[in-house]
Amino acid sequence: MRIKIKSPFLKTLESFSKLMELKLRLIGIKSFGYVVLPVKRKKYTVLKSVHVNKKAREQFEVLYHSRLIVSRALSNKEILFLVKDKPSNISVKISI
Repeated sequence: MRIKIKSPFLKTLESFSKLMELKLRLIGIKSFGYVVLPVKRKKYTVLKSVHVNKKAREQFEVLYHSRLIVSRALSNKEILFLVKDKPSNISVKISI
């Protein structure tokens, strides 16, 4: 089972991933893999003026940090226990 955690905020991502590791150890899973995935950049371009000056633009960038936790297959109760205290700015994708 693969659990992918993604967030634009690095500190909350790190603290949540450490919490997930502790919860996995509480469940009794001792052998799991923890992988730091590459940072993805999302760029947004906004026009400064709506009607004229097409060349006048501002660019903004959001960095998305990701972590991947690989473990054995978990039951529904164990998955709910892991994702129970998830902050709102973190997305979790679970694939089997």
